Amino acid sequence: QKLADPDINKTLSAVIHTLIVILAIPIKLYRLDSVPYGAHNDEIVKGMQVIKFFNGGQFQPFYIANKEFLFFYMLIPFIKFFGVSILGLRMLPFCCGLVTVVFTYLLFKRLWGQTTAFCSAAFLAVGLWPNQSCHICERLNSAPMFTAAALFFTLAAIQTRRVLFFVLAGLTAGAGLWTFPTFRLIPW
Repeated sequence: QKLADPDINKTLSAVIHTLIVILAIPIKLYRLDSVPYGAHNDEIVKGMQVIKFFNGGQFQPFYIANKEFLFFYMLIPFIKFFGVSILGLRMLPFCCGLVTVVFTYLLFKRLWGQTTAFCSAAFLAVGLWPNQSCHICERLNSAPMFTAAALFFTLAAIQTRRVLFFVLAGLTAGAGLWTFPTFRLIPW
């Protein structure tokens, strides 16, 4: 059941949520290209897969050791824009972290009200683990984003009965299955 929220108008609510996301940007970006120092094996493997794609690789639903492909394809525009670099590899997890903050706010607002939504988004914006994971190019960083989005769209679809929300719920849940195996633990 939703907690009693203070009477905050929609404009002020949007401003506070925007400020939380803006707060998350410098925290998540801080020394993104240098902390942790260098790249570890998994990051290099992801970069090599993207380079193979640039060199004429064909579409494949699975990659090395049957790993889910979506993260590799989501990584392509970042490597294209930022170049083959640590920053190019780590910008996708950064963006996934920001989108997770947004969808967590939206989900928690629908479930428990504005106050809980503000607190949860703020904790994700400044928390150690959510920000540390943004500094490593791993498939697991996209799972929380798809989880929050899929749960939000599913709840919105059930509450509003709007077809668009049902479609978005299906798309995000389906895409989430191609991010990281832990996504499959969500009880649909």
